[in-house]
Amino acid sequence: MRRRRALDTELERDLAEAVLDALVDLVAVVDFDGDIVWVNKAWRSCFGSSRDTVGEWYGVEYLGATAAPKFMDPVDVIATGEGLRAVLAGEQLDFTLEYRSHDADEPRWLSVRAQRANWAGAARVVVTHTDITDRRLAEEWAKQQAIVDSVTGVANRRRFDEFLFAEWRRARREHGAVSLVLLDIDRFKAYNDRYGHQAGDVVLRKVAAAIRRVARRPGDLIARYGGEEFGMILGSTDADAAEQLAGRAIRAVAELDITHDDSAHGDRLTISAGVSGGPCGSTTQPDEAIAALVNAADRALYAAKHAGGNCVERREIGETVAGPVSG
Repeated sequence: MRRRRALDTELERDLAEAVLDALVDLVAVVDFDGDIVWVNKAWRSCFGSSRDTVGEWYGVEYLGATAAPKFMDPVDVIATGEGLRAVLAGEQLDFTLEYRSHDADEPRWLSVRAQRANWAGAARVVVTHTDITDRRLAEEWAKQQAIVDSVTGVANRRRFDEFLFAEWRRARREHGAVSLVLLDIDRFKAYNDRYGHQAGDVVLRKVAAAIRRVARRPGDLIARYGGEEFGMILGSTDADAAEQLAGRAIRAVAELDITHDDSAHGDRLTISAGVSGGPCGSTTQPDEAIAALVNAADRALYAAKHAGGNCVERREIGETVAGPVSG
């Protein structure tokens, strides 16, 4: 009977190992000293190198095996170690962490999970690494779609609003400055009427790219504000510097040399710009301050359009010019 029971136990263990070897997930069984007592085939294929059999992994420190920079960043190694120790100590039943692996040319993400289990009659911790690359790429794509304008490839209005709010708060906290430039393609409706909306979309992309080349700092944001209008949010930038950048953006678009027979400026497509900005006060409410900043830039843009376009105007917060912006 004992022999039968021992045989059954051995067969069950062999079956369990065969099933684990068939998985694409990387599986390691770790004892309570943190040393490996068993690994599956996928693990050996990934981490193997000179250790290509189960026996050669016996007694190898788990964290030492996965700590290579090409597999896990140091911060992820530390977090995994803390989670594994918490599971080993019985402080938590399991631990999960998602991390980026650098062992391939393409981006690769994995999820590591450690959970207590019985193995060969003793308490162990089973550590599983699962490839989650497809899910992470899908999530990143969806996130990108939510903040990027599909026509121009620059940030969309939602991202513009979020970024401006965050940048204003940062500037107020650091007693710094933030400036805003609104830019509008001159007589764009006439362009669409003459050349068609597909040609108009091409122009939007070209203009967006030209503006983006002007504001290239990591802290700058170029966004499609609406229709043929774009916004430049310039952190740590006073109104004088913003006005200069706006002028460069106007020249960059002029250098595209796009034909516009209905233009008021030598049959070439042009843009206008409105600038506002400066130091952030410490007492103004965010919503009120941001609305005042946008309103000042919008009024400045109206003044530039009213002056005939292809120029920059600047308005201080609180200063007004009657009338809406027109295309």
